[in-house]
Amino acid sequence: MLYLLIALLAIAAVVYLIYKKVHAAASIFAVGVILLMLAALTGRADFRTTEIEATGNAFYDQLLVVDALFKARFSGIGMAIMVLFGFVSYMRHIGADAKTVVVLSSPLKRFKGSYWLVPVGFILGTLLSLVIPSAAALSLLLVATLLPALIAAGLTPLTVGAIVVTSSTIVPTPLEAGLIQAPISPT
Repeated sequence: MLYLLIALLAIAAVVYLIYKKVHAAASIFAVGVILLMLAALTGRADFRTTEIEATGNAFYDQLLVVDALFKARFSGIGMAIMVLFGFVSYMRHIGADAKTVVVLSSPLKRFKGSYWLVPVGFILGTLLSLVIPSAAALSLLLVATLLPALIAAGLTPLTVGAIVVTSSTIVPTPLEAGLIQAPISPT
């Protein structure tokens, strides 16, 4: 019953912080660290998810867990996604995304919002999914380039959003982590 009360208080704290206009990710992170410290205080700390050397100080060990999780998450796919976010931000900063939209949309305007652009956009997104295995990274790239071009060509934002979502999530690609790690069942 005590742990349920602690969980409800944590949820209430996050809601309050977000209501007070504190950044949502920072609110969740801060309350999560406080929960880790409470777990150390009550003796419910568990280190099975990370490989750390216990120091004997439960509070410091929890900080080591947070450190190990950050290193594990951001050195892999997280870092690749952040690099792609940085690339898109840089392209937007120097105006390359606007130039791409102008170059892509000028020949597409001849179709005057024709829905023949839907399968073309889907095929383009699907082909890009073969070389960009992360659905988030592919969606970000398509939103930065394909979405404004197709909207400028006359398609509705909802239609273009559907193209982005379906082409980045429906077709399994050879590099997708879930397929690489999938166990092979004997048949």
